[in-house]
Amino acid sequence: MPLQLASIEAAFVTAAGGGVTIAGVTAQVLYAPVDGSTAPVPAIPSSTRRRMSRRRLLQSSNTGLTIVVRLTVPGSSVADASQNLGAAFGSGELLTAVRAALGAQYAESTFRSTASRQAWRDSSGVSKGAVASGRISNQLVAADQDPCTSNNGGCHGLVTCTADPSNVDTGVLCGQCPDGYAGDAVVAGTGCLDVDECAATNLVNGGCSPLVVCSNTVGGRTCGGCPAGYVGTGVTCADVDECAAANGGCDSLTTCANTAGARTCSACPSGYKGSGETRCNKQSACASNNGGALQLHPPGHPVVFAVDPTLALSAWK
Repeated sequence: MPLQLASIEAAFVTAAGGGVTIAGVTAQVLYAPVDGSTAPVPAIPSSTRRRMSRRRLLQSSNTGLTIVVRLTVPGSSVADASQNLGAAFGSGELLTAVRAALGAQYAESTFRSTASRQAWRDSSGVSKGAVASGRISNQLVAADQDPCTSNNGGCHGLVTCTADPSNVDTGVLCGQCPDGYAGDAVVAGTGCLDVDECAATNLVNGGCSPLVVCSNTVGGRTCGGCPAGYVGTGVTCADVDECAAANGGCDSLTTCANTAGARTCSACPSGYKGSGETRCNKQSACASNNGGALQLHPPGHPVVFAVDPTLALSAWK
C-alpha cells in the first residue's frame, strides 16, 4: 500500500509553522518507497558535500526506510521555520506524526533526521545553498527502554545522552564534550578530558596577553592581572601613556617620554639642580666659584701675604 504522502507533507508544513500554517510554506515528498519497491534509495546529503537539492531525510533504523522531503519556505519565514522544525524534532512531535502517517507497519519504528540541504536566492538573485547535519531528537524511545536513564547511557557526565537505536553497539548518541574538554564523550573511551589551554600549541599563552600569567583551570583557564603601566582584562593589556596627564609626574621644566609600561623624565635644565623625577630647584649664582666675586675673609682671620724681599729692597733704592 502506498505511503500516506499527503499526511507526511502536512506534518512538515505544520511543524515548520510551529503548529500553525505559515503562508507560502509547502512540503513535497520527493522519495518514499511503496511496499515491495526495489527503487534505489537516494544518497543522503553530507554536511561536507553541497551538491544535493533541498532535502530533509528521515531514516528508520530497523527497516532502512528513507523518506526525502522538500520544504519550501518564504525568505521572511526561514528563521522561524528552522527554529520550529528543530523544536518539532527535539520533542518528537514531527516524528510521531510521520510514524502515524506510515501506518501500523511502522508503529514500533524509531526515526532520526540525518541531514538537510538548504537552498535560497540572495537579493541579487544568485542561488546559494548549504547542508546542515541531522537534528537531535529523543528518538521516541519509551522511558523504560531508554538506555540514557541508567548511568547516562555510558556517556560522560558532562554531555547529553540521546537514545539512538541505529547505534547497534550502545543504543545511544553521546553529545560533544563542552568547551575546555576533549575526547569522544564515552566513559569507556576517552571521555572528556580537561584541555590545558595554557600549553596548547594553537594558542599563545592560552589566549592571554603575553604580559600576564596563564593559569589552567578545569574546563578553562584564567589570565592574571596586567602589570603596572598597563590596563586591560589580562586577555589584552594596553600600555598606559603616563605622560598624558600632569606631565607624567615629571617636573614641569622637564620632558616626559612615554615608554612601554612606564615613562622617563629628562634632566633639569641649566641653572637648576635636582631631578626631573622629583623636582628641579633654581640654583643660586653664588653656589659655583662664589659667583665669580672676590672672596673676602671674615674679621679675625689673618690674611698672609708672601712678599719677595728682593723686590722690596729694589723699590727703596
